[in-house]
Amino acid sequence: MVGLKTSRKTVAESVDLINRVKVNIDDFKQKIKKDRDEVKKQVEDIKLLKQIFASLDGLLNDFSNIYVGDILAKEWDYLFPQIIQSLIDVDNFMSNQFQRVYGFNSARDLSAYIAFNKSIKRLKNIGSTQGVTLEPGEFSSESVTNTIGKHM
Repeated sequence: MVGLKTSRKTVAESVDLINRVKVNIDDFKQKIKKDRDEVKKQVEDIKLLKQIFASLDGLLNDFSNIYVGDILAKEWDYLFPQIIQSLIDVDNFMSNQFQRVYGFNSARDLSAYIAFNKSIKRLKNIGSTQGVTLEPGEFSSESVTNTIGKHM
């Protein structure tokens, strides 16, 4: 992570996309409240899905406080390592946890998820071309640690 050289625009795009995923998750939560029977036909374990969403809430709320314009204006440079690591950890967590919920298709049900996933792959690719390994944190497939909130 230390030594990764990437444009602010690349990081800002990933933050924007994770914020769009947050909006998608919030919309899906509302759909569960309004049309629980309809969602239950599609998703086998709504309780597990809601637990996964709850695990993401704190970190996603912190990301929603990071404005893309501020990243581009160099306001968040001191947090770049934590932002990038958190993005990678969230992607790893969602990739592993969402597949546990039979009937929930993150690509279909969260419209920004695929674009977010591609932005993380782009960050990892940038790291690999520079010899910087961008690996998910230990246990990030099972839980998300909020490394951003304690620095804000």
